[in-house]
Amino acid sequence: MEINDTIKKLAALAQETRLDIMRFLVRKGPDGVVAGRIGDEFNLPSATLAFHLNCLTAAGLISRQRDGRNNIYRANISAMYGLSAYLLENCCTEAESEKASEFPIDNAKQEKKFMSTVKIYDPAMCCSTGVCGPDADDELAQFASTLEHARKNDVTINRYTLGHQPQEYVANSTVKALLDSDGIECLPLVFVNDELVKKGGYPSRAELLGMLGFDVQASVEKSSSCCGEDNTASGKCCA
Repeated sequence: MEINDTIKKLAALAQETRLDIMRFLVRKGPDGVVAGRIGDEFNLPSATLAFHLNCLTAAGLISRQRDGRNNIYRANISAMYGLSAYLLENCCTEAESEKASEFPIDNAKQEKKFMSTVKIYDPAMCCSTGVCGPDADDELAQFASTLEHARKNDVTINRYTLGHQPQEYVANSTVKALLDSDGIECLPLVFVNDELVKKGGYPSRAELLGMLGFDVQASVEKSSSCCGEDNTASGKCCA
């Protein structure tokens, strides 16, 4: 994203009413909202509403579609991802550089070659373990356990969350294209060695380990106790 385009978008959002309209359209998703409904929501006269909508449209933050006598407005989600990615592009790079100078890297470990890489693009969530909050998510917990098993066997795991790392979703052309066409309903997306293997859900333990070349039966049997392999090994059990 060019700096002038970024300034234009930020300037359009630097006004309370336009920011409220933008957030309203983001919540409405790909279906969009007719102009009159937006005016009613914020109690805006037609002329004032048109001014704000024109500013957001000119900045590329929203789109307008003619439908009979109505204009339907939609948030340009890709533009928002792009704006976030631009702002976060070099996040923490200087901090990492300073940290590296204080703590030299173990070259022997850095040169180690991993057999496989798994990338997960999660929807916005507070926690990916599946065990936080009042209700545990068994699917998430099982998937997190499978990832940890793979990580301990030298598989590289890269896991991203939409709310914290939106730039990663823009940087991956496949992810960006799916978000543009399907919206956030396509998440989560799971890649193995840069090949999309699961869309809109998480692979089972057997599925993922099979894709990674593990002995699936041995791996599943090893984790079949009530506590899983890690707690069993440490002598901890729910029994």
